[in-house]
Amino acid sequence: MTWRGPQFDGEFPSLGWGVIDFIEAGLRVPLGKDAGEPLRLTDEQLEFLVRLYRIDPITGARVVRRGQLRRAKGWGKSPLVAGLAVAELCGPVRFGGWDADGEPIGVPEATPWVQIAATAEDQTDNTWTPLLAMLANSPLVDQFDLDVGLTRILRRGTPSKIEFVTAKSGTREGQPVTFAVLDETHLWDQGNGGKKLAATIRRNVAKTNGLSVETTNAHTPGMGSVAEDTQTAIEDDRTSAGILVDTLEGPDVPDPTDRPKLIAALRVAYGNSTWVDLNRIADEYVDPDTDPSDAARFYLNRLVAAGG
Repeated sequence: MTWRGPQFDGEFPSLGWGVIDFIEAGLRVPLGKDAGEPLRLTDEQLEFLVRLYRIDPITGARVVRRGQLRRAKGWGKSPLVAGLAVAELCGPVRFGGWDADGEPIGVPEATPWVQIAATAEDQTDNTWTPLLAMLANSPLVDQFDLDVGLTRILRRGTPSKIEFVTAKSGTREGQPVTFAVLDETHLWDQGNGGKKLAATIRRNVAKTNGLSVETTNAHTPGMGSVAEDTQTAIEDDRTSAGILVDTLEGPDVPDPTDRPKLIAALRVAYGNSTWVDLNRIADEYVDPDTDPSDAARFYLNRLVAAGG
């Protein structure tokens, strides 16, 4: 048995649909007016997960080995990868064969070891804080007998876990990590140990045929960040295999004081993230204390040089 074949142009087999169902059935909105309500992913988030968990239609092997989610500040990157961390701990993230209809079957990782990584401990809060909130009052805690702590999440009676790590955590070489989040990689560079940490994590994940995902805002070109290295890698056919970059840039706005054009550009960059107040973002964009190049990178997700 192999995949049933495409039912529309461009369709491919993916375990992402099962991962989506797992996340939406078990996790809660972490922040805002809907905090505590069942989590519902946006269409853009759904598309990213379906592409991230794409599999070969014959063998069921993973197509993507590492991903980068580069979106505007506040788009929802950190809550999304927090949900992914839980799915990788307990959910149907591995290929388990084909059913009678030729659909892929997802099964849990045998011995999941999930890491949320950053260059400094307080930076891990970007993902860890919503992760804890998403598990509050979640049925997954009892269903999988989770021990939810401030620095790690364990499945009792097993070696399975989610933990956060930093560049200062000591050597990580050789750990059989099955999934890793590399948080805010536009800030990871040679000087803060980010490049070494990224390389170590990717080697470890490769040993388990696992997966890693970067979250990042638009990086500063020429600064040599891990995020920039990924952009360089996908532009070269020799290094791009198995790398997925998901990004959407707002159009250039030469005159940000043209409010309608700025709002229209922000609407493109933020897409389905309807919880973002674009008028407030526009106010921050034109604030005289906001560097124009920073505004373009953080709010329009544009790759512009410092001072550009």
